[in-house]
Amino acid sequence: MAVTMKQVATKANVSDTTVARVLDGYPHISPDIIDRVNQAISELGYVPKRNARRNPKKTAFNSNKKIKTGLVGFLLVQWTPDYLSQPLMAQIMAATERHLSMNNLQMVFTQLPDPDTLPPLVTRQRFDGVLLMGQVSPKLKLALAGHNVVLMLGGPRHTGDDYWADGIGSDYPACGYMAAKYLIDRNHKKIAYLNPVSNHGGFQEIGWSFQATTQHHHEPIDCMMLTCDFNTSQSGIFDRDKALKSIKDQIKIIADMHKDDRPTGLHVPADDSAVLVYQALKSFGIAPGVDIDIISRRNQEIHLSQMHPRPATIDLNTDEMGRRAIEKLLSRIANPTAPVGARVLIPPKLVMPG
Repeated sequence: MAVTMKQVATKANVSDTTVARVLDGYPHISPDIIDRVNQAISELGYVPKRNARRNPKKTAFNSNKKIKTGLVGFLLVQWTPDYLSQPLMAQIMAATERHLSMNNLQMVFTQLPDPDTLPPLVTRQRFDGVLLMGQVSPKLKLALAGHNVVLMLGGPRHTGDDYWADGIGSDYPACGYMAAKYLIDRNHKKIAYLNPVSNHGGFQEIGWSFQATTQHHHEPIDCMMLTCDFNTSQSGIFDRDKALKSIKDQIKIIADMHKDDRPTGLHVPADDSAVLVYQALKSFGIAPGVDIDIISRRNQEIHLSQMHPRPATIDLNTDEMGRRAIEKLLSRIANPTAPVGARVLIPPKLVMPG
């Protein structure tokens, strides 16, 4: 029986992901861990499939004729061009393209301004698979029938809407738990969650998990839930002045409280919104990082560098998101008739300030 990556991980006393990263030559892995993984590979006689995928003459699925063109479409449905300049999108695109390349596949990027129409370019004859981001109409789902599809950051408007295809997404509940635990572990007894965008389903999930974590803590934790009266377009592009006004309205609720009753810890689920929260707090004479401890989310340097003192943040692990998306797509290509609708949630990582 062939040795598995899990067996290597167990023998080396590391995770499966760490073994994969050693095999893929990731930077910033300690020499000790690399040595342990390589020793486990040697002792067990493990043959990494990843190395075979890197060989252009012998990819993992070329042997059974499943890979036809080597092209994968990355479709953005109804996103504005401005969205491409956002750090999160750039990180996801870069990670996805990197892992496609490692598997001898090439990404073709296409925007779909009309959610009902699939461009003539996107056919099963041209593309081995499709990575898709955005809300998909019934007509577009029908047009994609027969394609190998993986949804990126799928977020259904209604329960079940996005379970017509496999999907990769951020683990929103884990983010809420991690943020609440971070503040509780720093001995905050009064904490708050500020949702900067009322129509963002992911932010709502984070808030529910944040609140549930405080309710299940063994000691009483006062949890304050704040939601801005502010919506964005699907693309996530927003009017900064309107967003700041809405955030100020919520921060004023904190400022109007007696100082002893105010929350001393606050979670904001997006770095760009946290920048505005810093401004709002200062306008009411509340010092971020001194009067109130803040943890943000997304780990985007362009925004974190604007906040002093720098907050803790939660990294969405976009490289792992890209890697798992390509693994899921390759699996779908190899097994096109397998049941669809599987969801892979990528665990976040806490990034301490400083």
